[in-house]
Amino acid sequence: MATPIYSTILYDNTVGTTVVTLDPPAGHTWVIRDMTAYQPLGNTGHGATGFSIYSVFANTLIWGILAPVAVSNQTYHWEGRAVFTHGNGLHLYGGTETWRFRLCGYDFSS
Repeated sequence: MATPIYSTILYDNTVGTTVVTLDPPAGHTWVIRDMTAYQPLGNTGHGATGFSIYSVFANTLIWGILAPVAVSNQTYHWEGRAVFTHGNGLHLYGGTETWRFRLCGYDFSS
């Protein structure tokens, strides 16, 4: 994966078929500026389902790549600004495959 652009790596790990919930600690605000997803395992062609990242609070899609667009051994990249506070985190879901996610940005504490 690419070198993180922003000062803090907020998450850098794999996600499989179980939803992983990320929640900033109490008193912290995360500003996510850069997200990368990579699916190195699984199918050699198209991924079966792709991945999705949802807001916990609003239950809305922030970013995702679904089949047939999601392809194994490809890196997908999102750049923007998404702000999360304690209790308003995000869900990462890898569908039927294992995806590696890296989320970078800023971690502000009050």
